[in-house]
Amino acid sequence: MSIILIFKILTLASCIISSILVVLTISRRKESSPLKYYFLLMIAISVYSISYLFEISMPRLEWSIYCLNFEYIGLSCIPICWILIAWSYSPYDIDKDKKTKNYLYLLFIISLVVSLAVWTNPLHHLIYKDISLIKTPYNITILKYDRAFGFWVANIMLVALYLI
Repeated sequence: MSIILIFKILTLASCIISSILVVLTISRRKESSPLKYYFLLMIAISVYSISYLFEISMPRLEWSIYCLNFEYIGLSCIPICWILIAWSYSPYDIDKDKKTKNYLYLLFIISLVVSLAVWTNPLHHLIYKDISLIKTPYNITILKYDRAFGFWVANIMLVALYLI
């Protein structure tokens, strides 16, 4: 078995596991704050992993870029969901403190801005200067891109959210 096939199988396993966790938490998410945010985290991970699996499987550049755009929706929400989970374990109840909860929800503006920048990249090339498709002999496609300034800004923001 080739390393690429193992990679695809592991990526598929990630998709399946995160999707199963979404289904398992959907009915119980109202029982606790952390579970509610865990549910959102699993949705974000599912969107990211499923989009990535499709990206590496697409034979055409346009389709791979479309999948890459969806990846950023999930990818940019993951650290925010982690912050919400961590905050829900704080000594005071996040659901009762509406002001703090609203401030934390404002973090999703970062996710929205990053996602919009990626989706509109062909208009301004702030995230990627150029994207091309490399097809490997193992039937996997790899996007090769020249990162622009906006990519590094978005990356720094997402890493900062992870560090928080």
